[in-house]
Amino acid sequence: CIQALAYIMNTTVSGRPTTLFEVSQLLGVSPSLVSRAFSGKGTLSAERCREITEAARSLGYEPNPLAQRLAT
Repeated sequence: CIQALAYIMNTTVSGRPTTLFEVSQLLGVSPSLVSRAFSGKGTLSAERCREITEAARSLGYEPNPLAQRLAT
């Protein structure tokens, strides 16, 4: 999943970045599931990973590297 998201551009209609929470709402899943897909931690089916990647792409989501560094 991580490599599939590398090319997604962070552009939104509202002018603010799309959040991980918005991606999870679109899919009706928990934010932690979406987070696991982006981080590569935990186990996800290939189908679920594809769904999350496509939803993120459709919303223009891009993981924030600064926020990722704060979490580690």
